[in-house]
Amino acid sequence: MVAIAKIEFDATQYQISHGKMPRGRGSWAFQVTEVNGWRGEAPIHFSPSMTLAEAKAWMRPIAHGDAGHMRGVTIHVYILP
Repeated sequence: MVAIAKIEFDATQYQISHGKMPRGRGSWAFQVTEVNGWRGEAPIHFSPSMTLAEAKAWMRPIAHGDAGHMRGVTIHVYILP
């Protein structure tokens, strides 16, 4: 059985823009940018107001959908500024 996709969150753009790592509560913006080495531009998803940890949990099923529910792949998600 092939494992479900692995999701990696990347805060580089956020950190460059804000000068710090993301944390706290707010409305977060996410974008799936790469699936197993294949680059693409998926829509930007805005979370309701919640903590970053809650927003990541909220984003996981959306990222799987943007990646076509593939299994055994790595999905890269940007945390946008």
